Amino acid sequence: MIDADIGRLNHRIKMGRLTESENENGDVTCAFQCIKEVWAEIKPLPLTNYSSFGVSNESNLRNTKNVYAVKIRKNVLSKGRHEAVNAIVWKYKILTNFYCFRLDKTGIFLEGLFYDQGREL
Repeated sequence: MIDADIGRLNHRIKMGRLTESENENGDVTCAFQCIKEVWAEIKPLPLTNYSSFGVSNESNLRNTKNVYAVKIRKNVLSKGRHEAVNAIVWKYKILTNFYCFRLDKTGIFLEGLFYDQGREL
């Protein structure tokens, strides 16, 4: 069963930090710093389907295009390093972390929620 779960990690993503800064003209610029490139399972979620992550419906993100559940193997990042991740790049889209990674019920994978605000790399 675990091998079947690993086979679902079929998307290559870059995990990292998204930082915003203001340049001399007052324009906000975004920079993505890649921490690691990993295999992941990515599933789109309806905006009201957060209950399995313990997120209430009051937390709905009304200005987002899509919300995704992202699953990675827990050992791909050194201990605690997943906490530094606030964004991923998938198919040239920058997805922002909405709900930080947590261990799933099997204890092998980390799951998190990410949302798309229309930014691209």
